[in-house]
Amino acid sequence: MVALLVAMAVTAVWMAALLPAWRQQMQREKETELIFRGEAIARAIYLYRQRHGGTLPPDLDTLVEQRFLRRKYIDPITGEDFVLVGGATASGFGDGGLQGGIIGVRSRSNETSIRIYQNQQTYAQWPFDFTLEQLRAGGGMSGEMPGGMPGPVEPGVSGAGPGGGMRFGGPGRGGDFGPMAAPGAGGRGRSGLP
Repeated sequence: MVALLVAMAVTAVWMAALLPAWRQQMQREKETELIFRGEAIARAIYLYRQRHGGTLPPDLDTLVEQRFLRRKYIDPITGEDFVLVGGATASGFGDGGLQGGIIGVRSRSNETSIRIYQNQQTYAQWPFDFTLEQLRAGGGMSGEMPGGMPGPVEPGVSGAGPGGGMRFGGPGRGGDFGPMAAPGAGGRGRSGLP
């Protein structure tokens, strides 16, 4: 009986020591998933613009319906919908669409992140805009906004900064970008977060 109590005490101490490391690992996985989902949405918006002559999509549902995005992702940090970034909210869009279309998404969380993404360390400031994909495709430093008006892309704010995040089309990525996916894109192969 004494041996059992000692074993239980040792196990409790061991579990208490591992809990912070486990929590941090879970947070890192959520951050990796946030980057994957945010960049997938940014790429889908970029591809939508390529196909529709520079027009921005009105909402994420349009990207899913037209197969630029596999499904409507939620923010893995909060478990809620992403905040859509674009023009002023249009009264005719009951589903969260934006007047002039969306240029990207942001997390709703104002918590400090473990990793630094695009020179930002607060989830709500991590930029997931089509302008990052435009830069990766060689589109220059100024993103085109609705109506053809140029919009500057500030390093570290709108995704143009050094240190960027993960790129698309790597092993285990791809397959989420509809009819315009990169050749040779593989399956997802990720942690399976919702």
